[in-house]
Amino acid sequence: MGIEPEDVHGPTKVVLQRQFFEAIVRAAYVKYKNSSELPTLADKLDHMFKHKLVPNATKTKIKSSDEEKNFKLAEGVIDEYEQLWTVFEYFGKQTTTNNLHKDASLTVGDLVNMFRKAKILDTDRISMCDFIDIVEKYHANGSGQKLCEKLSKQCFEAYAKANAHEMQINKDIDAINKHNAVAEAHNEKCAQQQESENPPQPMELKELPSEDEVRERTDAETQQMHADWQQRTIAEHVMWIKGAEIVYFEFKEIIFDMARKLKDQVDPKTGKMTNVLKKFIDEWLLRRLTSFVKFKIPANPIKGKEAARTWPESQKDAVIREKQALMAEEEAARIAAEEEKARLEAEAREQAEEQEPEIDPAELAEMQRKQAEEEEAARIAREAAEEAALVDQESSGSDDMSDDSASSNNDVEESF
Repeated sequence: MGIEPEDVHGPTKVVLQRQFFEAIVRAAYVKYKNSSELPTLADKLDHMFKHKLVPNATKTKIKSSDEEKNFKLAEGVIDEYEQLWTVFEYFGKQTTTNNLHKDASLTVGDLVNMFRKAKILDTDRISMCDFIDIVEKYHANGSGQKLCEKLSKQCFEAYAKANAHEMQINKDIDAINKHNAVAEAHNEKCAQQQESENPPQPMELKELPSEDEVRERTDAETQQMHADWQQRTIAEHVMWIKGAEIVYFEFKEIIFDMARKLKDQVDPKTGKMTNVLKKFIDEWLLRRLTSFVKFKIPANPIKGKEAARTWPESQKDAVIREKQALMAEEEAARIAAEEEKARLEAEAREQAEEQEPEIDPAELAEMQRKQAEEEEAARIAREAAEEAALVDQESSGSDDMSDDSASSNNDVEESF
């Protein structure tokens, strides 16, 4: 009996109460591991309960009922493609603890690499910002740590206000103001020393740019500052989340959201999301990754020339292996018997068709007519042959009689 390993990240996997408590404690430890304000594990756990779990306990589900319904329909389509699991294993990593459990995950960095190889990401199809927004769709809403929250208008306004002095127009205005302040002070001294023998030369004041010029340059430089800030924020955020792990259930959600995001590009003619999803998986993803995912890659590829390690086989493993071999033999015998039965039935049908050929009625009538004509011709020829033989026989009989009479006359003459 073959036993499929259980996915430890399966969405339908049952979590016991003790496992739930253990997960909360571990999460608190990892979350506040480097926090000096929470030195003990009890402090970390208490802080997480008060500031994270309790405030979010009364929130509704993050997915609406329509989103749940749409994803359920999409999940049925995605589950038809076993190749997606192969792709997930190829670009991700596996941690196998035993034969009954599998721990497969995919980091955000691996996901970015996969979509780049499929020529979907960093192209005109979808931007990195939209892609990260899909990945983070169901995570940490309202925490200020999502990319869409970091790229909000309020964040940029605060950044622009704090870095207004870095804009070139402001630098130029400050330089002009400083120059004019120095020039005015110098000119005042010059005015006081006009009566001296060698009075100093006055300094020329510089004119400030007009309001229209200031406004145009400010708008242009603000746009450039926003583009640079957005690009830098995205790059920093990708570096921050690239090690975050994604399980297969989340991978399916991302595939569905990507297809929905690119719906107008994948298939603008159809309105059915299932057709768009199938086309996206077939033509946009699997076909473009065929050159990379040609065979199953080991979960932990060998680096260098490390010696291969083998583990002793337990009694349970031996029983499972024997049952799997027996089931394989029975399946092979059943397939062979079905093939032999199908072959014999095909031969019987061929023989029946050869013994009882189908003849057209007109062709059959023509054959019967020709056969009758041949029989008539043969009869006429036979009668003609019989008549000729009879004539020959009669003629030969008359000749014999004339010969006998002649011979008898000769004998009489000789006697006299």
